[in-house]
Amino acid sequence: MFVPTRTCWNALQTALLKYSKAEEVKYILKIDVANYFGSMNLHTLINVLNDSGYVGELSGRLEAVLTSYTSQRSSRGILQGMFPSDLFGNFYMEPIDRFLKEYGVRAARYVDDIYVLLDSVEAADRLLGQLIPKLRYYDLVLNEAKCMIIPKRQLHTAEPDLQALFDDAVEEIRDQMNDEDFDADYGLQSEWEYGDDEDDDDDETEDDRKEQLGKSWRPQPAPHAGHEQEVTASSAS
Repeated sequence: MFVPTRTCWNALQTALLKYSKAEEVKYILKIDVANYFGSMNLHTLINVLNDSGYVGELSGRLEAVLTSYTSQRSSRGILQGMFPSDLFGNFYMEPIDRFLKEYGVRAARYVDDIYVLLDSVEAADRLLGQLIPKLRYYDLVLNEAKCMIIPKRQLHTAEPDLQALFDDAVEEIRDQMNDEDFDADYGLQSEWEYGDDEDDDDDETEDDRKEQLGKSWRPQPAPHAGHEQEVTASSAS
């Protein structure tokens, strides 16, 4: 739960590298769940937590808190971007992890991204035939656009370490900022230069604006009585 993202990602890559060394492994089945956190059934989540040993007396309170963030007609979805959400997300997938273990395949998971290492495309099709109904039982469906079967030699080329690329970019920017010759003209880092001619023009423009504003707010003369009666009569007609 409190392990840094980079550490978890590296652990996933290490597991995939280890599993892919087996000679019988020829293909990688990559599975992605569509709208994972938004699809989680909160009642099912509570049941999964209870099965794992969660204190029963607190189940009702936790469920009330979680459902308070959903609409009255729905009991699905949890907030994202918080440590408890990551914890609940891992617990929710625990039955799927157990199913893959009992199925007897090598598999690794990162949140809702599942990688299964198989010996043939036919084996991947057979597994999907049993996994899809299992996911539907927990109100989960596949994101078909992100699911694929790839040869194991393409595994690491298909999954670049984005976090490493980001860290390299941050380090490059840090080195530039530490450089004495680094010059960044943004914000208030650069001194402003003023010209006398520009100041005069700005003052005149400001005075003109004030004068125009004063004219626009001057009270207009009230209409005479004859004009008012004339307007009223035309309106009545």
